[in-house]
Amino acid sequence: MNTSHMTRLLALLLSATLVAGSCDPLRAATPLAQDYTVVFHNPDPEYYVEGPGLVRLDDEVLVAVVPVVPRVEWSAERRFEHSVTHLLNSKDGGKTWQPLADLPYYSAAPWVHRGGLYLFANKGGIKSRNDDLLLLRSGDGGRTWSEPVTLFAGHFWNCHTGMAVRDGHFYWAVDDLSLGAKRGPRVVAGDLSADLMNPAAWRMSEPVPFPGVPDAMTNPKLAELPSQYLEPNVINVRGQLRVLATVKARRRSTVGLCAVLGVSDDGKQLGLSFTQYHPMPGGS
Repeated sequence: MNTSHMTRLLALLLSATLVAGSCDPLRAATPLAQDYTVVFHNPDPEYYVEGPGLVRLDDEVLVAVVPVVPRVEWSAERRFEHSVTHLLNSKDGGKTWQPLADLPYYSAAPWVHRGGLYLFANKGGIKSRNDDLLLLRSGDGGRTWSEPVTLFAGHFWNCHTGMAVRDGHFYWAVDDLSLGAKRGPRVVAGDLSADLMNPAAWRMSEPVPFPGVPDAMTNPKLAELPSQYLEPNVINVRGQLRVLATVKARRRSTVGLCAVLGVSDDGKQLGLSFTQYHPMPGGS
């Protein structure tokens, strides 16, 4: 390349650099998701919205489930009496929202079956953060609710994650907090041909404790930070049920990672077993 060509190339590169440098990418970028409406606003800084849920009823009405619970600094002393799940609905596709009911639960996950609105719920615990897996039913779209039924006693929790139906059974998963640092998922299954408000219609697998992650996958400077499973989902892949759980490796030293677990169900025995770790974009 001769000198004149080199000079013109350098001038072009310099010009491009100056133009690029004058552009603020943060200012130039268009913010995402600006077309939104506020479903619920929590003004109290000592409380936070803890994993909301959303479901569409048969008449196209949307129902939002918004648990509000005390932050960690006040959790132990307040969560039992001050955790509230707010329910709201929208009849115009989410443009406006109206309050329906307030329920005394730490977390809740809605789902619909044969015209009824169901709600899995967890109580704020006294000794552990959460107690029991409850089930409630509403026949009027969430305005009034049945008395809660305790499906399983223990220390369980999840937010509104993936649910699946296969062979006339309904499947979901919860975290078993009684395992402490090795908290792991359990699968629950309900017989859709039975009375779902009868605990006898439901089964629960044994838990699969968190097996840990290889040290080579995380930053050694963060070795003192804990790792754990979080928020298991049930999916149906061509008839094979699987559980996907977020993996928090040394908090967030490594992100975009999930655990894959296999579900087995012969109609009597409900099983769950670890399969592998796998990339999951957004999983953190």
